[in-house]
Amino acid sequence: PTVLTINKDLLNRHATTPYEWCFSPFVYDKVAATFDVPPIADPVVTITLADPSGTCELSRFAVGQAIHLGDIEWNPISDAENYSEITWDSFGKATLTPVPSQPLIELELATEANRVNAIKQFRDLANAKAVVWSGMDNLDHVYAEPLVLIGVYQRFPIDISNLKFAKINLTLKGI
Repeated sequence: PTVLTINKDLLNRHATTPYEWCFSPFVYDKVAATFDVPPIADPVVTITLADPSGTCELSRFAVGQAIHLGDIEWNPISDAENYSEITWDSFGKATLTPVPSQPLIELELATEANRVNAIKQFRDLANAKAVVWSGMDNLDHVYAEPLVLIGVYQRFPIDISNLKFAKINLTLKGI
């Protein structure tokens, strides 16, 4: 039996003014994620992609168990590292070789002190492993796409100076 169906239209305008609504191009959101999958033994996952143009691509797909690391405090940062090659000839003419940039996210999380040992265990298990990271519990939020990535952690310090709450300054890099 089918236990979950998710329909997500990734076509979006991202228009904020009437002019943009009329004249800006359609673009596609790049992330579809959910935490609503019920735990089922030996599930069969079927993914159907559809596009009127006939061109569809699934870049990455992941399933697994989630762990709540904490709630985002103010100032999450969505960044990117640009690895494109730029070469100059002897006359100063630049040749650009574009390479897709790698997303970076910096998050400051607050969590209850009694969760620190579970979070430390997760940190050890996530060492050199690609993990789906989401800075948002509500994946329909406007900031969900910049705060969801598949990647590894670069920094994962846990500040335990407060007896009731711990602070995590997480730096993530997409792969």
